[in-house]
Amino acid sequence: MSIVAITGASRGIGLEFLRQLIASDEATKVIALVRNPDDAAQLQEEIKRHPGRVLAVKLDVTNEESVKSAAKEVEKLSPEGIDILINNAGAYLEPKGSSPINTSAKDILASYATNTIGPFLTIQNFFPQLLKRQKRTVVNITSAMGSIAWSKPNSIAYRSSKAALNSVVSILAQELGPQGATLVLFHPGWVQTDMGGSNADLTVSTSVSSILKVVHGLKHEDNGKFFNYDGTTIPW
Repeated sequence: MSIVAITGASRGIGLEFLRQLIASDEATKVIALVRNPDDAAQLQEEIKRHPGRVLAVKLDVTNEESVKSAAKEVEKLSPEGIDILINNAGAYLEPKGSSPINTSAKDILASYATNTIGPFLTIQNFFPQLLKRQKRTVVNITSAMGSIAWSKPNSIAYRSSKAALNSVVSILAQELGPQGATLVLFHPGWVQTDMGGSNADLTVSTSVSSILKVVHGLKHEDNGKFFNYDGTTIPW
C-alpha cells in the first residue's frame, strides 16, 4: 500500500494512473498535482468518490515557486511522506508536421520548461518526502521520441526536450540511487489521449495498467533504466 503523488493528473494518462491505483487499492492515498484543481471536473468526481484517499494540490511544473509551494502543501497533507512520485505532466507544443529548421525558439523553450525542467523541479522539491518512506520510487513519463538512437527529422522541440529529460533522470538516478531511490523512465506507447489522437495504438487503460505492472515489480537494480510501457528496454 503506497502514497502516490502524480503530476498532470486531471486528464489522460495521469488521471488513469490515479483511477487504477485507487481502484486496485494499490495506493492508500493519491495526491493529484494539477494546475487548476477546481476546474478539473473528472478529478473532482474522483475526490468526491474517494474522500480522504484522493487529494488535489495546485501545481504548475513550469513555475518554480508553484512547485515549492505544492511540495510544502503535500508535506502538510501527507506528513508521513510519499512512496511514489509520478512525473506525468508533459506537452507537445510545436505544430505537427512543421520543419525542425523552422521551429520557433519559443516552442523549444516552452517544451523544455514543461517536459524537462518541470520534472527536475518536482524531483528536487519532493525528494525529502520520498526519503521519509522506504520505496522512494520516481516514475518519469517520457517518450521513445526522446531516444537519440531512434531520432527522426521531425518534432525537434518535443524530441529534444524528452531526450533532455532522459539525461536529467539518468544523472539524478546516479546521485540519488545511493540514498535508496529508484528513478525510471517510461515510454507510454502511442496512446489515445488528446496528444496521441484517436488513431493511436493503445488505450489509456492498457498503457497505464502495463506500466503499473512493471512499476510494482521494480527492483533497485532497475534504477536509471529507460523502459517501454511493457517493460522492455529502449535504447538511449
